[in-house]
Amino acid sequence: MTLSEVGYTLINIGDRRGISFLKNAVGMNVDSTLTSRWRHTVDVWQSHHGPAINEVGAADEDKGDGGQTDLFGQLTRVQHLLDEGRHAEAKQLARLVIPSAEDKSVKFSALPSLALCHYGLGETDAALRIAREAMSLASEINDPRQKMLAHRTLALIHMLKGEALFALSNLTSGMQLGEGVLEKVSNLPFRRSAILELNSLAELAAEIYCASGMYERLLHFLEFCRAPNLYKWMNLETTFQSANLPQEIRTKIREMARTIRALDVALDSDLFNDSFRPDRHAKLTKVRNETQEEFDRICRESGLQALASSRIDSTFESLAKRVLQDGIAIVSLFQGRERGILVGAIQDNGNVQYFGKSLPTTLESLRASFEAREGYTSSSDGGVVARKRALGSAKEPPFCGPANLEKIHYETLESLRRFSGIKIEHLIVIPHDALALLPWWRLADNLDCSLTIAPSIGVAAVCKARQRQLHGPSIIVGDSSGTLAFAKAETEAIAESRGSDASNLTKLVRDVIDAAPEANFLSFSCHGNYDNHDPYRSHLEVEGNSDGLDHNAGLTVKVVMSRLSLNNCRLAILSACESGVPDLHQSGETTGLPSAFLVAGAKTVIASLWPVDDAATYILMRYFMSEWAGGGGRTQSPAVALKQARRALSATTVEQALELLGSDADLPPGPFPFSDPTFVDAFHCFGTW
Repeated sequence: MTLSEVGYTLINIGDRRGISFLKNAVGMNVDSTLTSRWRHTVDVWQSHHGPAINEVGAADEDKGDGGQTDLFGQLTRVQHLLDEGRHAEAKQLARLVIPSAEDKSVKFSALPSLALCHYGLGETDAALRIAREAMSLASEINDPRQKMLAHRTLALIHMLKGEALFALSNLTSGMQLGEGVLEKVSNLPFRRSAILELNSLAELAAEIYCASGMYERLLHFLEFCRAPNLYKWMNLETTFQSANLPQEIRTKIREMARTIRALDVALDSDLFNDSFRPDRHAKLTKVRNETQEEFDRICRESGLQALASSRIDSTFESLAKRVLQDGIAIVSLFQGRERGILVGAIQDNGNVQYFGKSLPTTLESLRASFEAREGYTSSSDGGVVARKRALGSAKEPPFCGPANLEKIHYETLESLRRFSGIKIEHLIVIPHDALALLPWWRLADNLDCSLTIAPSIGVAAVCKARQRQLHGPSIIVGDSSGTLAFAKAETEAIAESRGSDASNLTKLVRDVIDAAPEANFLSFSCHGNYDNHDPYRSHLEVEGNSDGLDHNAGLTVKVVMSRLSLNNCRLAILSACESGVPDLHQSGETTGLPSAFLVAGAKTVIASLWPVDDAATYILMRYFMSEWAGGGGRTQSPAVALKQARRALSATTVEQALELLGSDADLPPGPFPFSDPTFVDAFHCFGTW
């Protein structure tokens, strides 16, 4: 049932990915009537039309549910009509559905849509009356997520009427319900459904807070919609380490926590999988819940009630204090369905100042250009084909949408120029959804500061607090395919810069897993792949089939999150194509290799946002290791070292490039062959500086 709930939650907020969840629910075949209903919704949504209006309520004897399946199909049609602005037709169809609905949940699903139909037609009093009726029915059904949707509908109508206080009151009530669900429920699909509803509430609240100039409250509000599961996993280890426990209990709690995380990852990955197996999913869910119960019991008996909570929380003030210091600026970006919002904070002489504004960006164009990979494809030889294609077009990194970049950077700079008397040393960018696909170096270059990307302020705070040493054992992995011309030179240069700390080159996934607990530095110079369908299969091409669950070769996100222990790791460099691309979760989560390495324990990760050029990457990493104190330089911060390495790459002349690459190297045209943003802006720091 939980898969269908996630599916309908996505559909309610206009996200077509809900159909994938309903398809998986159909595969479970838990009830013939429900299965028929879910299949009908899938068919209607995919065909983008439903039965004729005069067929509403007509019973389908084969379905045996008195026509209720057809009513769900009609509700899907109502949503389509609303999306297309056809309010009168949507209203007519919704009003026919309600009297035919025997199931209260079916009737409830119709009421919010009908309220929005009335509002779209200028009938505000009727819209409010029906929205209140939806709230009353949700209270009668006593499903917190339906109450959240009712609060969202009421808030939307109040907001459109210009009644901000009434809207915020409903949004606050809805958010409190959602946070209560996350506190009490550990079931992953149910949590994802609640997080999706929380995110949709946050979209409205963000618009109101931004328009009202309530930037501190906005930043606070958005923080707890960001990567809640990721923060929970990371903060658990931090909380656990500060506890005074016998070694036996400490070891047992750590092992159980890792087991729960592995099961969470496996269950979440199932939701992306076309070959979904209901029996396996049910078995994993049972094991996960039993392990959680035992974990909670041991934590309570050990006096660790905080660890036993399904959601580990902190106040926004405490998180901000752990991250902000003089010279540090935070820019948090939020992309709603129709507009973007920028909000941030900067500290000077111990005083924190806040800023924010709306952004003229469109989420769909960013997603579309990324998924299509227009004009930019990687190649097995390390990017020569990609390089020539990219340079044949406008000088912009791929997938970024030059117009979107210009607008976002301009608006952000305008906001920060209010604080012209404050020298910004470091910028933390917290992107959201498809905004995480954009490079942010141009903004940092304009401010002359270093840069890191973080999924949330909470994640940045956890990473900053991690105590790690610069020197110690290293894991250095090269190209097992033999197709990257400069990967061998890159690994040799990195090993040399690590000096006596450098181990022999690691080749197999199992060797990485075995050596990881002691390593404080990891480097991968190999092919990488982002899986747009299932982000948990995104991987670094390392030899060895270690993933016993799906038999996917390479070091996958799933393997890193569930099997790697990096509690001594200061820095992980993922010198590969697309190694920093995140999954576009609308549930607020961030799934990708950087997040996986941060969950595993790394303090900082360096990774790329698109297919990268082998030659340019080799030169960049040479410059980086010569700057960073962990590789022979003087700069303690990897973020600052990467900033300096980028500038050196951009200024590299033809003569210098040929000296490093060989006299027969194929270089891009121009006196500074690697000065284009395609080469210079690909790699970012994730976590902390």
